[in-house]
Amino acid sequence: MFILSTIGGGAVSTGYQLLSHELVKMREQKEAARKELREEQAAQRIKERELLAVKRSAARNFLIDFQDAAEKRNYYAYRVISHVQDCQEGKGSPYLIKCLEQDRIKYGAACESWNLKRHFFERFLEVYLSADLRKRFYDKGNEACIVSQFIALHSDVLKAISQFESGFKAYSQDDIKAAKAKREKLSWDLAAIYDELLKMSMDSESTPGSK
Repeated sequence: MFILSTIGGGAVSTGYQLLSHELVKMREQKEAARKELREEQAAQRIKERELLAVKRSAARNFLIDFQDAAEKRNYYAYRVISHVQDCQEGKGSPYLIKCLEQDRIKYGAACESWNLKRHFFERFLEVYLSADLRKRFYDKGNEACIVSQFIALHSDVLKAISQFESGFKAYSQDDIKAAKAKREKLSWDLAAIYDELLKMSMDSESTPGSK
């Protein structure tokens, strides 16, 4: 009886040891899996932060380049139209006419610079920043997009210059007002895009269009 009990007790003890080893092994495996998951999550967070930093930097650099090109074209369009308006009102002194000629040249250079960069701006907005901003910048058939507004304003600038050269035979104050109204709307729409780009360059959590 004693021998059987001893043998039976030894078997039970051995069974507990095996079970204990299995439990320890399972806990170690679970801990290893949790550790691996934590490491993967940490690596993912680092990757996301790095990607966000790249997007912020891209938005910041893009804003500088885009704003410079857009504002130069917008500003010299306004200068040319204002000079033509002054000449139409009889204020066309030799100095003013000289300023008009200089600003015409600067406007032409600004348009050339803009045209060289336009497709880059469009592609960069869509691929790296926001498809929504890209549509606001250029959307075929949409007269409210930035590119279409610049084209419409450009037509008014050319018309103003042509009328100045022809002695204002078919040009009125209404034409001037219409051109300035277009330029004002364009300025507001550009400012809204600048604001969103600035937020993208500063946001520490997310960027519009990135989700």
